[in-house]
Amino acid sequence: MSWIHRYWLRHYLIDTIWIAPFVGMLAAMFIARGVHAMDDLMAWRSALNPEAAKTVLITLGSAMFTFVVFVSSALLIAVQLASVSLTPRIIALVFQDRLTKIAMTLFMFTFTLSVAVVLRIGDHVPAFTVRLTAYSCVISLAVFLILIDHLGKLLRPSTAVRRVAMMGRRVIKTVYPYSLSQRRRSSAEPASWSKDAQSSSVLSCWNFAPGEATRTLFAVWPIVRAQRKSVHSRRC
Repeated sequence: MSWIHRYWLRHYLIDTIWIAPFVGMLAAMFIARGVHAMDDLMAWRSALNPEAAKTVLITLGSAMFTFVVFVSSALLIAVQLASVSLTPRIIALVFQDRLTKIAMTLFMFTFTLSVAVVLRIGDHVPAFTVRLTAYSCVISLAVFLILIDHLGKLLRPSTAVRRVAMMGRRVIKTVYPYSLSQRRRSSAEPASWSKDAQSSSVLSCWNFAPGEATRTLFAVWPIVRAQRKSVHSRRC
């Protein structure tokens, strides 16, 4: 895998919001099976009526699905409005937000866990499994309120512009890692070198053989020349 494929894969994982909830769904199915097996092994039973427990869990699962639909719809609408009024870069900013991914993952985990537990309730109610599902729903409700407050603050004009500016500064630092004073010092140091030493140091720095460096220069030079001509025509 080349560096460009690794770059695309890394940014796809960062910018995508569906991978973490999908992993949460798979984890919920495995956890429900494991916890139910532990309840059967330890003989943990609850005094609740199985039909009442099923009704409560179905209601909680419906509430979790409503959370997912509401958050997704509100998130898409808010992002579209903010991108039109502020900047289109806010779309990537919201989809890269960690709290949004964590909240969606928790909602999908709780919804899948509720459905899986309802299907496993028979003549008795597994105590630890039902309690785990109920506590997950309570935590999801708290995370939902935190997410609404977080998105409201994130989509403020001042917060959005500040975060976009910080992202731009990080990109500039990756492209130009040295400041102007550091560049002047670095350019003043090799002034006493000979031309052969400078050329050999450049080639060794880029790990190019002389033939590869020549072919690279000949390949890049037409592009640079075309860009210079376009800039000159624009100035004229």
